Amino acid sequence: MNKMPQFLSLAVISALLPISLHAVNLIEENPTLYTDISPVDGAVEVSFNATNSATMAELEALSGLGVIYNYSFTGNISGSNNYIIAFDDNARPDVQFTYGKSYSSSVALDNNGFSTSSSTAMRLPGDSNTFTLRIDFGSYDSESDTFTAGAGVSAVGFTLAGNRFDQVDGDIAITYLDASNEILSTQTITSSSSSTIAGFSGYISTENNISAVVISYAGGGLFGLDDVSYTSIPEPSTSSMLLPVLILACLVALRRRND
Repeated sequence: MNKMPQFLSLAVISALLPISLHAVNLIEENPTLYTDISPVDGAVEVSFNATNSATMAELEALSGLGVIYNYSFTGNISGSNNYIIAFDDNARPDVQFTYGKSYSSSVALDNNGFSTSSSTAMRLPGDSNTFTLRIDFGSYDSESDTFTAGAGVSAVGFTLAGNRFDQVDGDIAITYLDASNEILSTQTITSSSSSTIAGFSGYISTENNISAVVISYAGGGLFGLDDVSYTSIPEPSTSSMLLPVLILACLVALRRRND
């Protein structure tokens, strides 16, 4: 397990805490899922990985991986909103995006210079203080209009695209968390003076325990968060379902023998 970087501020630490349920939920339902991260189709091509990151190929090789290309949320960024992608498939956790505060710019970016899949991306604007975006995996209940965070998946990844990496003060910090907000992995994307480029961050766990990701940085910059990728929750195997039955049968047989 990696240690938390010293440059994480109090604003970032607060972003690691559970999200308040007293917010407006904007919902996108059942978007098409893909299996390729950053397809070569005219958008920005990924040219580097974050430090400590798994590779795109490693995530793409995993069973049950789904990649979100399109983000159709409308309006300006609001720190009082939760942007939720909900699925009817119970094996596919829902996803909630929460910004640290409001910005006078639209949530969706439809410029291919900020996308890795020729579609819309989630806008990550510059901030003179500290910008934070938290991604939670969980379950959205449409009847009560509430999102319950804490679902665990075994792998998560995403891309950041744009031509302003050199405007960030320091590094972009990426923190992968479990359901208790314990740190599973810390990764960084360093500032770069290159023109339009894109980077990838991904983490694979040996357990289904990745429940959230926090992205943070300070300074200028403008990025598109795209190709959010994560695995589905595997269905219980037949053997694991039969195990309680076998144990009960053994107990019954043992009791009859004692009788």
